[in-house]
Amino acid sequence: MPSFLLSLALAVLLPAGPAAAQGPPASPVSGVASSLSAALDALKPGQVVGRSDSQAALLQSMYYRNSFQPIWINGGRPTAAAKTVHARLLAASLHGLNAEDYRAGWIGERLAVLRDASAAVSDSEVAQVDITLTLGLLRYLADVRSGRATNRQISGVWLQPPGFPDAAALLDATADAGRLQKAIDAAPPAYPMYGRLLRARAAYDALIAAHREAPQLSVAGKLEPGAASHLVPPLAARLIELGDLVSSATITTRYEGEIVEAVRRFQSRHGLAADGVLGKGTLAALQTPNRQRLRQIDLALERLRWLPPLVADRVIGVNIPEFKLRAYARDAQNGGRMQQVMESRVVVGREGRTPTPVFIANLSSIDFSPYWNVPPSIARGEVLPRLRRDPGYLAREEMEFVAADGTVSYVVSAANLAAVQRGAMRIRQRPGVKNALGNVKFSMPNSMNIYLHDTPSRSLFSQARRDFSHGCIRVQEPLALAKYALAGDPVWNEEAISQAMETDKLRVVRLARQIPVVVFYTTATVDDDGTLRFLPDVYGYDKKLDAVMPAAP
Repeated sequence: MPSFLLSLALAVLLPAGPAAAQGPPASPVSGVASSLSAALDALKPGQVVGRSDSQAALLQSMYYRNSFQPIWINGGRPTAAAKTVHARLLAASLHGLNAEDYRAGWIGERLAVLRDASAAVSDSEVAQVDITLTLGLLRYLADVRSGRATNRQISGVWLQPPGFPDAAALLDATADAGRLQKAIDAAPPAYPMYGRLLRARAAYDALIAAHREAPQLSVAGKLEPGAASHLVPPLAARLIELGDLVSSATITTRYEGEIVEAVRRFQSRHGLAADGVLGKGTLAALQTPNRQRLRQIDLALERLRWLPPLVADRVIGVNIPEFKLRAYARDAQNGGRMQQVMESRVVVGREGRTPTPVFIANLSSIDFSPYWNVPPSIARGEVLPRLRRDPGYLAREEMEFVAADGTVSYVVSAANLAAVQRGAMRIRQRPGVKNALGNVKFSMPNSMNIYLHDTPSRSLFSQARRDFSHGCIRVQEPLALAKYALAGDPVWNEEAISQAMETDKLRVVRLARQIPVVVFYTTATVDDDGTLRFLPDVYGYDKKLDAVMPAAP
C-alpha cells in the first residue's frame, strides 16, 4: 500500500477519542497502552510501510519491547528523539525522497499540538501520532537503505547484512537523540559514490531554487573553434554555472581558447566526443533543464540503494552507461575505506539487441588463452549462415565442431551443421590471435552466461559510445585486471600473467577468494575528484524507472 494510503488508513484505524486524564496508564490494558495495542492489532500484515510482513513484525516488536507505551511521547509531550525523527522526515528530499510519503507535514502539526501545554489530547490521539511517527521512520529507513522501487531491475544473489534496523537497537537509541541520529545516519548505502551524489544533488537543488536555467542556444550547423558568434557569452555563463569554466573575464564573441577547453570538459562529462565542436548533441546536453538533471541524480541514488552493502575487501564495478570498469580494494592504512585501484574502458552489449544485464556475480576463475564456446544463439543466427555460404570461414577463424562426447571435427559437412542447429554439437574458437575472447577470460558464473574478457577488436575502445557486444563485457586493460584479481598470489606476478596470456594453450586459474562483480546502471556519477558526469540513457532504463518512481517535490 502506498504510504499516503497507509496514512489515511491509520487515520481511520486510530480515530480521535475523548480527552483522557493526565498521567501514566493504570495498567498495560488501559489508557494509551490500550489504544496502542488496539491500533497495532488493527493493522493488517502487508499494510505496514507498504513493503513486507517483516516490517510489520518490526513495528509490533518495538511496541512490545516498550510495554505498549509511546516511543516518542512522554507524559503527553514529544521527546527530543521525536524532534530528531521528524526533522529527518522533513529533509527526505535531500535523498531524492518525498517527505509526504512519511506524512511529515501531518506529524509536524500533531507534534505542535502536543507541545502546547494547554491542549487536551486523548489517549487515542497520542497513539495515532506515536504509531504514525514510527511508521514514518521505518518507511524512511527502508527507502533510504534499500530503495523505493518494488522492481529493482537487478538480479543476482548476495548476503544481506543482519536485519536493519534491529528493533531492540532502534528502540534503545530512542532514549538518546544523538544515538538515534547516528542510527539513522547508518541507513544510506556506504558507497562513496552515494555521498558524492548527495552533494551534487544539493548543488542542483540550489540552482533550481535560484531559478537558474540554461539559455536557449541555437546554432545553424555547428560552431567550430575559431569562429565568432554572439552565443559565446551566454555559453560561457552556462559553463561557469555548471563548473566547467572558471571565469568569463577574458571571453569575447570569438569561440576559442579557454571556452573551447571548457566545452571539451563538458562534453567529456556528458559521454560525448570531446572535440570542442558545438553541435546538436552538445547543445542538447547544455540545454537540459536543471530539474531533469536533478531527477537523473535521484534515479542514480535509487539504483545505488539497490546494491548490496560493502562487506568484501575487494569489489569490481561496471557501470553500463559509462562504459567503465573500476576495481576497488579496502585500504587498511586508510581506516579500511574502499579505494579505487584500477580503471578500464569496456564495451557492453548492443542497445535493443543484446543488452548487458544488470546483475551481481562473483569472479571465481581466470582462463588464460581461452577457448570461445560460441553461444547457441550466435552459432545459429550468425556462424551457421556464414558457414553455409563460405565453408572456409571455419578454418580461417580457427574454429572447430565439438560433439557432446568431446570429439572434435574440422569438417564443414551438412551433418555437422545440422547437429549444431539442433544442439547436438557446438562450435568453439581455439586460443590464438583471432579468438573473440582475446588472451584472457574472467569467469563469474551466472545464469545469463555473461563474463568479462579481452578482445582483439581494440579500435572500439576509442569510441565515446561503446555498446557493440553480444552481452558480455570486453575489457580494454585485461592485464591490469588479471593483476588485480591475482594480487597476493606469489605465483602470479606480472611476468607470469603476461606469459600465460601470450601462449596458445588454455590454463585455468581459480581464485583463492572470489571477488564480487557488480554490473550496474546509472547515468549520473561523481568521480573521486568531484567531477559530476551525466551519461546517455543507452538502454532506456532511466525512462522506465522514472515512470514508476514518484519524484521528490
